[in-house]
Amino acid sequence: MTYIQSVIPWVPILPLFGAIILGLFGKKIYDTLGENVTGILGCLTPMISAILAFSAFFKMLSVETGNRIIQIPLTEWITVADFQIEWTFRYDPLSSVMIMIVTGIGTLIHIYGMGYMHKDQSFWRFFSYMNLFLASMLMLVLGDNLIMMFLGWEGVGLCSYLLIGFWFSEEANAVAGKKAFIVNRIGDLGFLAGMFLMIMYSSQLFGNVSLSFGEMQSRIGDLSQVTFWGFPLLEVIGLCFFIGAMGKSAQIPLYVWLPDAMAGPTPVSALIHAATMVTAGVYMMGRMYFLYSLAPHVLGFVSLIAALTCFISATIGMAQFDIKKVLAYSTVSQLGYMFLAMSVGAFSAGIFHLLTHAAFKAALFMGSGSVIVKRAAL
Repeated sequence: MTYIQSVIPWVPILPLFGAIILGLFGKKIYDTLGENVTGILGCLTPMISAILAFSAFFKMLSVETGNRIIQIPLTEWITVADFQIEWTFRYDPLSSVMIMIVTGIGTLIHIYGMGYMHKDQSFWRFFSYMNLFLASMLMLVLGDNLIMMFLGWEGVGLCSYLLIGFWFSEEANAVAGKKAFIVNRIGDLGFLAGMFLMIMYSSQLFGNVSLSFGEMQSRIGDLSQVTFWGFPLLEVIGLCFFIGAMGKSAQIPLYVWLPDAMAGPTPVSALIHAATMVTAGVYMMGRMYFLYSLAPHVLGFVSLIAALTCFISATIGMAQFDIKKVLAYSTVSQLGYMFLAMSVGAFSAGIFHLLTHAAFKAALFMGSGSVIVKRAAL
């Protein structure tokens, strides 16, 4: 237990440290020490994070089943009247699987990126953004409360803008980055609305506000009889959070940004589609299963949207001729299957498909990148 508490904070901190170092000094490191040293530095921090994530997982297997929810408080963060947020990480079976996916597959994509981005003028900037992407996703996954999750949620949105529009000198790439950023802001408005409703009614009913997932789970039953403008409060909150997931995880009608995300380098596509950004909405529903279990009408709506997304995006993908866009629409369709599993209460099945999809979709994108590079060389 002590080992886990000591190593888990380093899992998001190391990629963040790598992003800062490369962001501030990457150009000088690249000019002085060369491309290989810059790339190794960019790959080293996620690799160490992956080693720590896997070692913590195997350590957790020796812990009794009932004691596998580990809270790691670091410091107080926000205190305003009865509203208090602590900087706390939550390590449990769900977050342990997610951080292994993010760091393990993320590290492989970083290593692949060393070859793919060879001789690129902004080689160091690429790895700075990629490290920041991983740090943001790890913050989202490990956060013990909604505020920390939202911090990572916005972080991956920012990094998607930076990476999709990485070659911003071409107008189409810059437009694609802006499109991803703007569409995600629409979804984020729903996430914020759900969070504000939770804060408002928690303050009224309980006298204090806690957005910790553990506290919310213990209190959620008391909110089941509360209404908001004549509608059950939990249904409204669940719908708001799902709107956020629709933007982040590309569900109809907010899927339009994902095919255009192919404008970025192929390692970016692999990271977005496999291990990070698009899985955030699925993870959020899995983390807040206690809310959605009490919102059956929202689950019905999720089923409808997910089924439509599966069918329509797969149909569009059949008419594509660009190899990366075929894979992009495949991702949208597979995300629909994940949400469909979540909507029928099969939360573990949804997360299992998230794991398998992360592995095979990363491999598909990296394979397609190799084909594209080889074809361009001929």
